[in-house]
Amino acid sequence: MKKEKKILFFLFIAFFFYAIFKQRKNIKNSIMGLPLVTDKKVINEGQIVNSLQVVKENFGIDVARWVEKIYRGETAHFKSVQFLLTYSAGMLKFKDVYPYGWGNFKTFWALNPSFAPNGYAKIYVNREKKDFFYLAFPSLTAAMMTLGYYVKKNGPLRWNSTDKNEQQKYATLLNQIKNRYV
Repeated sequence: MKKEKKILFFLFIAFFFYAIFKQRKNIKNSIMGLPLVTDKKVINEGQIVNSLQVVKENFGIDVARWVEKIYRGETAHFKSVQFLLTYSAGMLKFKDVYPYGWGNFKTFWALNPSFAPNGYAKIYVNREKKDFFYLAFPSLTAAMMTLGYYVKKNGPLRWNSTDKNEQQKYATLLNQIKNRYV
């Protein structure tokens, strides 16, 4: 009887490790990282207007105006491949684990899980001659609310850089952009 228990125990252990091995990708994605996003979204003007309205209702008209300007500047007026894959305004993934290098969103996403990133896109940027990893969001509203929270907390210029000289260049760019929706 002892020999049968040992055999069953070893079979159980072998099965357990086999199951972990087979599920390692799912385990990694759900605990340690995000899945790669490869499907482009179809975005219409109504989605943009509605998402900006939600930002306006939650953070005010000034923040909503900055969010629209930042999106226009960062996404080639809502047409870039990065935007169509991720819904984001160029939000890079800096780490593989939550909150992906964005500690200032840890509480925001914990309190608003429907706004948290649900994937990432890998995009080769010719200008830099390397791949960049961008956070992807479950909806345009989720991405815009995340940016709205950031702008409310840090101001719009810090989205581009923490360097004061770069922020001034970014201010010049953003101030040339006309709002159409807010």
